[in-house]
Formats: sequence, structure tokens, C-alpha cells
Amino acid sequence: MGKAKINDLVDFKLPPKDCPSKVTPFVFLNPLGDEIFEVGSKVAIYWKGGPPLPQTVRIYLIDVEAWATIANIVPSLVVNNSPGFYQWTIPLTWLQTHNHTQYQIYIEDVARTTWLYGHTFKIT
Repeated sequence: MGKAKINDLVDFKLPPKDCPSKVTPFVFLNPLGDEIFEVGSKVAIYWKGGPPLPQTVRIYLIDVEAWATIANIVPSLVVNNSPGFYQWTIPLTWLQTHNHTQYQIYIEDVARTTWLYGHTFKIT
């Protein structure tokens, strides 16, 4: 029996790469791409744009190599200031349960009027 992916556990489908919304698009300020994060390290996620404040967002981790959602980093976060911020700590057991290294952050507002796939980075 293979490992369950979050896609198998929740009703979540990755939207298309391009967001057709008229809402101000999200822009990632961090991570910028090509970073190498070690297990146990903290990843500061900053963004601007999106719907008017306060925003309610979801943040996911995408396995680029499998093109699958593998972590629901934040199921629902209310943000009252810009830039938005969330700090995620990579679990110490990460490498025991994940065999790929290329990842990216995905953010969406809960109404799915705008979303963004971030730049790729590595977890080692």
C-alpha cells in the first residue's frame, strides 16, 4: 500500500497555473526560489496582494516532482496586514516520509478568487 497524498485525503484539486481572477494577484516575497532548507529549519513565507484585508488564506506545500499537494501548511489563516506572513517549520522526520527534494508553496484565498504557485526550493 503506497503513501497517501493529501489529495487522497481531502477534496482538493490543484487549480490551473494561471489565475484568471480580477482580484489583485498574490506575489511571493519569500521564499524567492532556489533556496535549500534543512529539516528542522523555519521557512518564512511572505506575500503581498490578494483580496482586500482582512484576507483568509490557505497555504499548501506542493511536491514539484510528483505534482501533488503533500502538506496542508495552513488550512485557514486570517491575515490583517500586508505583507502577509506565516512561518512553517519543516518537521525533523521529513526525509523519512518524503523522497523528493523539489517543492514550492501554493497560496489561495478561501474564495479561490486568486492563487499563486511559488518558486521552487529544496528540502534536504
